[in-house]
Amino acid sequence: MASSEAQYDSIALQYAENHDTWGTRCIERYTVHNCMLKPLLNEHGLLTGKRVLDLACGHGNYTRELKALKCDYILGVDISPEMIKLARTIEHQNPQDIDYMVADVKDLPKSKQPFDLVTGFYLLPYARTRDELLEMVRVIFNQLGENKQFIGLIAIPMPRKEEIDHRKYGFQAVRKSRSCLWEGPKVIKKGH
Repeated sequence: MASSEAQYDSIALQYAENHDTWGTRCIERYTVHNCMLKPLLNEHGLLTGKRVLDLACGHGNYTRELKALKCDYILGVDISPEMIKLARTIEHQNPQDIDYMVADVKDLPKSKQPFDLVTGFYLLPYARTRDELLEMVRVIFNQLGENKQFIGLIAIPMPRKEEIDHRKYGFQAVRKSRSCLWEGPKVIKKGH
């Protein structure tokens, strides 16, 4: 995965600065919080008492969101030293008791204490071969405790914006000639 390491090392800051401006982030957050995480949360909507491993954590955006759900311990892992450096800088500026580690998922040593939840947002598409994918899955499985909870997202081609009703996610796509304006609590993207 050397190519993804070099790719993200060179764009770490730009990636972090633009991460929340993507039109798909509202849909992504809705899916993760309201569909994927919901069965794992306690009666107060928290991850209290849970140990969480966030693979392919990048600059730690989801790592921080998961920590905000009050998990007892969280470790963010990414192959890119620059992304981890950025995540640690953010942690230093706003301490949340999050650990970060530079590692290739395929080489991640088994934890002495298993995790209750492993996340891998956009991790699996980086496997270049079937064998790499199987190795990633094996490592993920070995990190988990008895309940074996893994949550991952993969990028899929988006249908045309006018074919999706985005209102439940907090914004609406409005087609005007060739541009698409995102309307909602925050203007996310303006096209030309």
